[in-house]
Amino acid sequence: MGNKDVKIICLLIGALFLSSPFIEAKHIQSKKSSLLAKPPKGTTKTIRGDDGDVVDCVNIYKQPALKKHQSNTIQMKPSFYHVEAPSSTKGLPLELAQSWHTHGRCPDGTIPIRRQLKVHPSMTLKRTIFPSQPTYTTDEYHYDGPQWLFTDPYVVTGYYPDDWPSNHGAHVTFNIWKPKVARSTDWSQANMIFSAEDGDENQSILNVGWIVYPALYGDDMPRLSVCGTTMGKTLCDLDCFVQTSNEYAIGGAFTPSTYEGPQSEIDVIVHLDNTSGNWWLLVQNQPIGYWLNDTVSILQYGANFVYWRGDIYDSTGNRGANTSTQMGSGHFATEGYAKAADVRNMRYINTSGAQVQLTMDDFSSTLDNLPSCYNYMFNDNNASNIMFFYGGPGCG
Repeated sequence: MGNKDVKIICLLIGALFLSSPFIEAKHIQSKKSSLLAKPPKGTTKTIRGDDGDVVDCVNIYKQPALKKHQSNTIQMKPSFYHVEAPSSTKGLPLELAQSWHTHGRCPDGTIPIRRQLKVHPSMTLKRTIFPSQPTYTTDEYHYDGPQWLFTDPYVVTGYYPDDWPSNHGAHVTFNIWKPKVARSTDWSQANMIFSAEDGDENQSILNVGWIVYPALYGDDMPRLSVCGTTMGKTLCDLDCFVQTSNEYAIGGAFTPSTYEGPQSEIDVIVHLDNTSGNWWLLVQNQPIGYWLNDTVSILQYGANFVYWRGDIYDSTGNRGANTSTQMGSGHFATEGYAKAADVRNMRYINTSGAQVQLTMDDFSSTLDNLPSCYNYMFNDNNASNIMFFYGGPGCG
């Protein structure tokens, strides 16, 4: 794949500063307010976070995915969900805030939507799909999510069930960091990925995790990101996802972990609802919403693998060989807990909806060819909670 095939042309936009945490969407007054798109239709309240994010509380039936896919039906809760946390998630970190939470919450019947940044209408983004899909071009005005490249440095550990499609979901806990990226068009992320193929080798992929991507989000904060791919077409965030919760904003920023200090952690469950056929996302054991069926259609019967992964993207096309873009915390895996990035509580969900504990023999791990820049290390001392550390400072 040539450099021209993986080049992403993006616009770096500075942070927005507003004077009041509560603002009327139509009365925003700021020299930089032109950097924001207009509030979505159905906005009833607007909240500004301390990080400069503007969150609109939008009528749940006016959200982008429903309009884009011409649907007006919403599954409000997954059929498998119970308010009582399952025993497999008890003791996990359940506190996770986004900055706008300190200035209010969205009312019932609305969802929080992070105000989009404007991108010039003539801009074209070229995107390469993980793991082996062709590139394609979109003329959308903005794009708020990652794509995946096996051509750049990555750390992957995966599980492949023997009796596909027995994989109906998985569970993971990531600690959240704020890695430095060398260029605004580079990214660094940690995510969980599912994939399935049909008999014609067509593929559906869904992923969820945190990402630092300045060119698309306007800053260097770690943010919640979801994507869905089918037949080579990828949609991300609320273009592919129906949100039902007013708790978290997709694309919203998280407070990162502190080196040798407090750890910020996101607990994620992705679970196929056998009743509706929807792939649901739970964050901190709270249902957030689900991927639209037509964005992950080949996954309707289950996945044939799940990956837990950390990676970076080098927008120069040099495969990370000379980049200073960091992965994870920016420190090597060998430094261990609260210093290196970690991935833990990795389990898969079987057809009965039970979370199944994995052993070291279940994992297939891969590290790209830059071990002096990024590495990983399993900590298998606790057989009931296998985890791995990963990351590094880059090669620059």
